[in-house]
Amino acid sequence: MYNVEEIAGKDAMKLLIIDNLGAGLGEGLIYDFVRVFTADGDELTIRSTSGNTRIESVLQDACRFDGVIASGGDGTVAAVCSALEYTGVPILPFPAGTANLLCGNLDAPSEVHALAALARDRRIMDFDLGELETEKGKTCFIMMAGAGFDGLIMKTAAPLKQKLGPLAYYQAAVNNAMPPVATFHLEIDGESLERRGLGILGINFSKLQAGVSITHENRPRDGFLDIAFLKGNTAFDL
Repeated sequence: MYNVEEIAGKDAMKLLIIDNLGAGLGEGLIYDFVRVFTADGDELTIRSTSGNTRIESVLQDACRFDGVIASGGDGTVAAVCSALEYTGVPILPFPAGTANLLCGNLDAPSEVHALAALARDRRIMDFDLGELETEKGKTCFIMMAGAGFDGLIMKTAAPLKQKLGPLAYYQAAVNNAMPPVATFHLEIDGESLERRGLGILGINFSKLQAGVSITHENRPRDGFLDIAFLKGNTAFDL
């Protein structure tokens, strides 16, 4: 018997990789990352889920690792962050999803050699994590959470992502060009607001594809969410 920590070099790392098999186009880039990253004394553990295995169940011993690699899309990263909140365990988002908006907001690399260097560097930065509580329980989000038109797009795009990739979201918008208009009531810090429109967004990271930003500033470290109302009567009005 031997102790891995005793024989490993001073730069050796112990990483836990959570691989969402159903994310993106299933290209398996995480295995290229393992090949590029692994050096003498390293220990890399891969645990996979296709949606049936809850991410929380494969993260129970995450504190034993130097960090967690969340391989998947923004939803996968949010689920990992939710399970590990307040633990202090570093998380590296690995862009294996459809849109990978979080990595775009972070100006993070997408090439495996650059991602391996980023993980080896061990530099950490904290960001806010959004949280929603409903009758079904707690849900965390990193990018944004919405109701109305935004929720309709997410629901419609879900079955199209494997075939269309990022274009699934544009197709979903076209398919729902005439979404219902609703009145939204909010209570924020004791102030009541009422707005009528196509939807509402609670925004943490604000940039979408091609660098288009929903808000004027992107401030995911200030402890606040930006609230945006989607005004108009049709999707084309937006």
